[in-house]
Amino acid sequence: MEIFDGIIHGYFLITLISGFFSGSIVGLFGAGGGIVTVPILVYALGFSQYNATRYSMIFIGANAAVSAINAQKMKQIKWNSVFTLGIISFVSVFLFRTYLVPSIPKSFTIFSQTIAKDTLAMIFFSLLLFTAAYLMTKRKEVDTTEEVQNSPFRTISFGVFLGAIIGLFGVGGGFLTTPYFVAFDKQNVKTAIGTSTALLLINSIVGIIGDLITSLNVDLLFVLIFLLGSFGGVWAGIIVKNRVSNSKLSLFFIYLVSTIGIGVLAKEVYSLCLNH
Repeated sequence: MEIFDGIIHGYFLITLISGFFSGSIVGLFGAGGGIVTVPILVYALGFSQYNATRYSMIFIGANAAVSAINAQKMKQIKWNSVFTLGIISFVSVFLFRTYLVPSIPKSFTIFSQTIAKDTLAMIFFSLLLFTAAYLMTKRKEVDTTEEVQNSPFRTISFGVFLGAIIGLFGVGGGFLTTPYFVAFDKQNVKTAIGTSTALLLINSIVGIIGDLITSLNVDLLFVLIFLLGSFGGVWAGIIVKNRVSNSKLSLFFIYLVSTIGIGVLAKEVYSLCLNH
């Protein structure tokens, strides 16, 4: 009985800490925490990649709501960017999440080797993290009063791509939208973070609706414990963000997503080598 209680308490603690870490990423960077949540659910808590994306979508929405409310109070949301990109990604998320994700086969054959869908998904996920880190290195201090004309083709392409990533991986896409707004929309880092959280909120709601259509069954106790930790993490992240300079936030973002990307890629490549 003591062993059983220890397992239960240990699981509770891991879930609570995981939620706090995920929430802190939202508060700091405008990322929905999916870049942390999905690897934690898969590697630490034993979820399949598909189920991890379903739970992650719920956590992203809740975390983004808290962070977006604070960003609006601080006037750090550029709503025209939210609506322009949001409409495009809205449709893309819904289509991918509702129709494509449930029909993806469980494995693929590449060069006569059978590779599980979850493995390929996590490898691609790690490459996306490296891309996000690279985009953030393009950050420049900008005149926030200057009106920027964005390329319609680039906006549409990125919106479709963003929706596909959110739908396929259950991440909010904030790790991509924050550097995108900095590099191409010429927003300062804190405004890009606020704009990203508002966009995350919209897209996560769409993703959850898509999951409900395909019948979403969740462990409510697990969700509540995770959210309890994540809400605390969001407020901690917001406090730190408001006290740290844009340049330091950018540098921390680059180190964080690069480290997670290396860890995920190394884990999946190691598993492939063991299996073959």
